Amino acid sequence: MFASLLDAMSSSTRSFAGVYKIDEITKNLSEEQKIRVVFHPEYTNADFVGQILPCLTSDGIEYRFKAGPFSRILKKAYQNPNKPHYLIIEEINRGNAAAIFGDLFQLLDRDSEGWSSYEIENLDINSFIRSKKTSAKGLVNAV
Repeated sequence: MFASLLDAMSSSTRSFAGVYKIDEITKNLSEEQKIRVVFHPEYTNADFVGQILPCLTSDGIEYRFKAGPFSRILKKAYQNPNKPHYLIIEEINRGNAAAIFGDLFQLLDRDSEGWSSYEIENLDINSFIRSKKTSAKGLVNAV
């Protein structure tokens, strides 16, 4: 599931041919199986992966994890492992890729079976991916 996402990321460029190629690959997929994101100079890791934000509730203020496109597509792929899921990144060169991806870059270093050589622990993403309920805005209570 994740290998397909990485293949699509690495094979697509912002050229017409790249856009055509990714559109051709994903044309028969439902909108639930793909997310498009546009990188720009102000785009951050918190935008891409997710961040904890305060939310006003009837009990006061709660802090909740608001998932970014990376976490949202990862959750969909986790819940539906037999279907391909694509995170389509447009304008990747306009943003600071190292800052946007952060420690996710470590996941690109894989063994022959497709598993990462490194672990990344993020309880907020883990809780979001495994949660059954999320709000329409992709919010879950922070761990």
